[in-house]
Amino acid sequence: LESCVESLQQAQTAIKNGVNRLELCSHLELAGLTPSIELMKSIKNLNFPTHILIRPRDSFTIQNDDLALIINQILVVKQMNFQGVVFGYLTQTNELDIEALKTILQHCNGLTKVFHMAFDFIEDKSSAIKNLSSLGFDFILTKGGHGTAIDNLECLKQLIHDSNIQIIVGGKVTFENLQIVSQCGAKWFHGQKIVNMRLE
Repeated sequence: LESCVESLQQAQTAIKNGVNRLELCSHLELAGLTPSIELMKSIKNLNFPTHILIRPRDSFTIQNDDLALIINQILVVKQMNFQGVVFGYLTQTNELDIEALKTILQHCNGLTKVFHMAFDFIEDKSSAIKNLSSLGFDFILTKGGHGTAIDNLECLKQLIHDSNIQIIVGGKVTFENLQIVSQCGAKWFHGQKIVNMRLE
């Protein structure tokens, strides 16, 4: 189970209630942006497996100085010895931005690499999976298409069957609907409420 968190308190609660890994981000109302260095430092002190979202702007396309900023943010993550990074960039026509991804991946040695939910905007998902595998991604975070994971169980089953990259299933997955969503056969599940986030 992977918990998507944007504060130290959320991270501590998720760990206490049984998650296996954190994804740290900020501004979830914008589908997540890169967290601040201050937040990363506080989470690092927990000494818990954590992936960091790398997304400087509310967009899945690369513009202007984005690449330099993205690479700089990844270098910070490496210096702080986090486990992995989560990112994904598309062209204006919602296909993989292969050149940008290749450039970014050159700076990800030693990190686990997750392609995030930009994947859900890609029409030819089968071809995208092959390309992401060739590029060296370790995971794909997806809800299987538009809507939520529960809306896309059949598509998720097919993706998991066809993929040689591990699929992390997200998209409104909670501790309350996990039993239903797990019918898709994935090994990893992701959400803000993947475990009960109430402080007991």
